[in-house]
Amino acid sequence: MAIVALALWALAGCAAIPPLPAPPTSAAPTPPSTSAPAATAELVRAPTVAPSPEPPLRPYTGPLELVAAQPDAGPCQQPSPFELPSRGLEPLAFVPTGVCGSGEIGLFDIGDRRYLVQAAFAPTAFILLDVSDPAKPARVGAWQWRPVAVTYDVKPFRQGQRRFLALAMENRGRPGIDPCGIALVEVTNPQAPRLLGRYDGAHVGADAAWCNVHTTEIDTDANGDATFLLASARDTFDLRVLDIHDLADIHEVGVYHLHDHPHAAPPSFVGSFVHDTTIVGDRVYVAYWGAGVMILDKQRLEAGEPAQAVALNPPRSIAPKGFNAHHAYPTADGQFLFIEAEDRVEDAVWLFDIRDPARPREALAINLDGGRSAPHNLLVRGDKLFVGWYNDGVRVFRYDIRDPTQRLVEPVAFQAVRAKAGENLYDGIWGMRVDTCALAQRERLCLYASDMTLGVLIMALEES
Repeated sequence: MAIVALALWALAGCAAIPPLPAPPTSAAPTPPSTSAPAATAELVRAPTVAPSPEPPLRPYTGPLELVAAQPDAGPCQQPSPFELPSRGLEPLAFVPTGVCGSGEIGLFDIGDRRYLVQAAFAPTAFILLDVSDPAKPARVGAWQWRPVAVTYDVKPFRQGQRRFLALAMENRGRPGIDPCGIALVEVTNPQAPRLLGRYDGAHVGADAAWCNVHTTEIDTDANGDATFLLASARDTFDLRVLDIHDLADIHEVGVYHLHDHPHAAPPSFVGSFVHDTTIVGDRVYVAYWGAGVMILDKQRLEAGEPAQAVALNPPRSIAPKGFNAHHAYPTADGQFLFIEAEDRVEDAVWLFDIRDPARPREALAINLDGGRSAPHNLLVRGDKLFVGWYNDGVRVFRYDIRDPTQRLVEPVAFQAVRAKAGENLYDGIWGMRVDTCALAQRERLCLYASDMTLGVLIMALEES
């Protein structure tokens, strides 16, 4: 996700953010090779365990307010992409949000109403839409931080009848001056969001004063109530586990730190750091950038057990050569794992066999026919893989792993979002959410996609 953009943003001032931020690499994605050999997996010897270097930590100690915002698209044009080619997806609605620089999205329900939240880089922090009728979404409002911070990621959650947002915050390249950490906002009344507080290492009893958080993930109990929050701490390159059972007493209960050196930091971002996490069932899938993907035992992680006791696979065992793991998502049965890198065009999505997590095996690489940009975030529902593929738009695949020796992943639907893909490689679809919806009194599967500079797209998967 767009970390290098922070420095550019600081140079531009608070009035606008660059419309086409770059991901955490110093170079453009690796282009397709005209004579690429067949891809093969290479298991790299686990790195020697060594003490982690002490990063310079400068936590933020100033104020933070949440105020209403008036989004300004600035240099971004926001035409509907539904005039562009598509297949297998029925367009329902396009919302040009007026925000030039948007990130992750989420869905949450209050009674019989459904809401969509979309994170925004800055100065807007997030927007809310009422998508109860997916064909007729309505704006609820937009809000921003004061002082301004960068917000790439948002995760809705609930506790009882109350609804909340966890928003990951990073400073604009000015440590100690700009806000950072995790902001919790109550949205039980969506028209009047209320900031509960800002949390960082200094506020949750951590062993280090981490502050910049790139992404979060929420775990829940059997009732769907939030229990733990996992945070990718950029300052310490690791995963922090916060107990959020009681929002009046949020505290750190665990850390997963992989000693794979060097750790990735600006300007090159070569090395390892926790970029994103996915919780499914009793496992946590950690995209650890240059160190590949680690599969963790969720119960042991949340119990605060040592790092060596929670890992289910060896370090670098899910790491194709030259691959920086950006995101990962398991198949519905948990037997295979999709992994993705956002800094390459070719062989940027892989399927791994993790039936024996102690010995993961590479299954196959997934490429677009004529793809011209890198993928971003992944999502699995049933036998479908959904990929936000930056310039190349919304991509939907069907996978079949019933015969593990004859794996199949085939494209079934797409929606283009750029007439000239490949010009600005890190613009387009960031991520998606998928859920059932009612259309003409029939249950359908709706897709909600976040476009970084256009807004929000809502579509329905066509019935076969």
